[in-house]
Amino acid sequence: MIENIYNLPWAKDCHVLENNPNGLVVVEKAVGVLAHPNQKNSSSTLQNQPSLLSLAYDQKEECYQTPNGSKLYLLHRLDSPTSGLIMASSSKILAVKLKNLFRQNLVNKTYHAVVSPKQILQLGSWVDSLVEKKIMGKMRVSRGKGVIAKTQCYLDKTIGVPDRFALLKLVPKTGRTHQLRVQAASRKMPILGDKTYGDYIINREVKKQIKINRMFLHASMIEFKIGSKTYKYKSSLPTAFKKLNQLF
Repeated sequence: MIENIYNLPWAKDCHVLENNPNGLVVVEKAVGVLAHPNQKNSSSTLQNQPSLLSLAYDQKEECYQTPNGSKLYLLHRLDSPTSGLIMASSSKILAVKLKNLFRQNLVNKTYHAVVSPKQILQLGSWVDSLVEKKIMGKMRVSRGKGVIAKTQCYLDKTIGVPDRFALLKLVPKTGRTHQLRVQAASRKMPILGDKTYGDYIINREVKKQIKINRMFLHASMIEFKIGSKTYKYKSSLPTAFKKLNQLF
C-alpha cells in the first residue's frame, strides 16, 4: 500500500477525490494529461505531454511505481483531451476485481459533452461498428466493419440562440477507443474542441471568443458495485463549460 497518495507527484490540476482504505483511488484528471506515459518507442506526438503521475510506469502490469517500490494500478483510461474521473488502486487484488467489472461492462460511466449540431439532434441509443487504424503513428477510428460500440445519449440542455450548441449526457455501454467522439461526429454533431473528429472552423471561432483551448468532453460520474456496497463518484463540470454557457 502507498502511505500518502496525496503526496505523490500528480500532474498539474489533477486532484485526488477519494483515497479509500481498501486501496481505491479516484482522481480528477485535468485536460491535456495522459492517463499514462506512452511507450518509449512510440512515434506518438503525445510523447511530450504530462502523464497523470511523474513516476515510472510499467506497461505490462499497467501500474505506476513509486521510488520505494509501491505500485498504483491504473484501472481504465481517459483520452488526453478528456477531463474528469479516472480510477486507480494501490491494491493488486482490488485492481483485478475492478478490471473484471470493466471487462463485464458492470462499471457505469457518464460523460458530459458540448456538441455543435449541424442538423436535428440524434438522441437515444447509438449503435455503431467501429474500426481502429494507425495513420502516421496516430490512432484514428471510423465507422466500418469492426467492434460494436453502444452509447445512450440524452439532452441536458441547449446553449445559445438558436440552440447553437447542446450539452449532452452520454452513457457508454461499451468502452471503445475514441467511442464517444466518433459516434457524435458521425451523427453530424461533433464535440466542441475535438481536434481530430471535430469542426475546425467552429473550434477556432469558439476558442477565439472564450479564450479557452480544450475539448468539451468530461467524465462526470462513475458507479459500480462490489459485493453489496455501491460506490458512486461525481465530478462537477469544468469552468470552461460554464463560461461557454455564459457567453452564448
